Amino acid sequence: MSDEQDLERVERMLQRTPAPEFVPATAAAAARRAALGDEPRPAAPAARAWRLPDWLRVATPAVAFGAAVAVAAVLAVGGHGGGIATQYSVSLSGANGATAQVDLGPARDGVRTMVVHVSGLRPAGRGHYYEMWFRSNGNENFSAVTFDTAAGGRVSFKGVVSGRMTWRTCWITREAIHGDTKPVTVLKA
Repeated sequence: MSDEQDLERVERMLQRTPAPEFVPATAAAAARRAALGDEPRPAAPAARAWRLPDWLRVATPAVAFGAAVAVAAVLAVGGHGGGIATQYSVSLSGANGATAQVDLGPARDGVRTMVVHVSGLRPAGRGHYYEMWFRSNGNENFSAVTFDTAAGGRVSFKGVVSGRMTWRTCWITREAIHGDTKPVTVLKA
C-alpha cells in the first residue's frame, strides 16, 4: 500500500469517528505541541472552566430518574398497599400534618417491594427533592428512592429495597440538588 492510500484510509476512519468530548485549552495545546513536535513554550495560566462537580454529575440523573419513577408510580399505584402483600408497615409524620405510609412486602428473589403513600408534604421546590432513607441494624444509612410531590402535596410510588437488608427505622429528607444546604428531615417514624 502506498502512503497516499494509507492516508486516505485513515481519513475515512476519522470521518466516521464522532467528535471528541470537550478538551480543556491547556490539554489541547499540549497535545498539538506533542503531535507536531513544536518547541514547548511557557504556558500562560488558562482560565479555569466551570464544570459540574463529579458528585452532581451522578446525582442529577439519579434525581431525574427518581422523579420519573415517582411520576410513573403515581399513575400505577392505587389504594392502600398498592397491590402487594404487606409484611411490614411504617407510618411517618412531620410538620403541618404531613404523613407517609410505607408498606413493605415479603422478600422475593433478593428484593422486597415497597409502596409509599405521602400526603400533606408540599412540593420540594426549585432545586430540591425528597429522599427516603433506611437505617440498618448496623447503623448504616441507605438511600431508597428520591421523589417529589405534586402540587397537592401527595404522591404514591412503588419501589424495591434489598430483600436481605435489615433495618430499624426510616425517614424522609428534603435535599438540595447542588448539595449546597444541609438535608432537612421532614418526615420520620
